Amino acid sequence: MLISEAKRVVLDTSVIVSGIMAKQKNDKESPPWKILRWLEGSYYILEGNGKILEEYQRVLDQKANERVLLSQHVNYYLTLIRNRGLFNSPAYSRPPIYVTRGPSDGIYFSSPNCLNAHYLVTSNHKHFAEIQEDLVKLG
Repeated sequence: MLISEAKRVVLDTSVIVSGIMAKQKNDKESPPWKILRWLEGSYYILEGNGKILEEYQRVLDQKANERVLLSQHVNYYLTLIRNRGLFNSPAYSRPPIYVTRGPSDGIYFSSPNCLNAHYLVTSNHKHFAEIQEDLVKLG
């Protein structure tokens, strides 16, 4: 697949944490781990911005400090995310979408460059109660 044909995806931090946890348990059927393996295989382009990248770093470092995640896995995936992600892509002219009042989750929806993504992958459905029937849920 040509990189220009790849789908653009925004990953919620919880999906990354769940994927790394599944890797540590060797749960090869876990949807979040499959999503991370697809990132390794360049099956999609990771979209985001500096605030999202900062959240990934902060949360993954916190989970490593709490010993929930192994430091080597955190370092590997943060490097992969930085190398495969488009966190400085140009802003687009469409206005931001405000679907959440949550201060941390708002970074996914209020970022103009995230609006260029084809998909938002999240395990947090509470912000989408009004459109729940239109969502594809994991697990």
